[in-house]
Amino acid sequence: MKYRAVIPGDGNGEIPLVFAAVLPIFLSLLTPMIRIVQNATRRRQLNRLTNLRPFRVSRSTYFRIAVATVDGTRTGAVDVDFEAPLFGYFVIVFTGFVAFLIG
Repeated sequence: MKYRAVIPGDGNGEIPLVFAAVLPIFLSLLTPMIRIVQNATRRRQLNRLTNLRPFRVSRSTYFRIAVATVDGTRTGAVDVDFEAPLFGYFVIVFTGFVAFLIG
């Protein structure tokens, strides 16, 4: 089955060029976007816990466990060292989606 016939085009069965270029970009950027959102949420939670440091609650075991838990929940422990492999992953996935959609 050719996906060109399923996706609406300009009447002769061709995939619109914009759709064929934009969709693979969005699909390929899904993994880095999830990483960015999860890291932003983690930083926000750590900032809220840091604001509680002057209070008595910061000396409790529950507070220390909460800080350790939030600090330990990194997105697959992805840091600066993984930027090049993530970019390579993006290129491979992007090429795959382009080849799949254009056929």
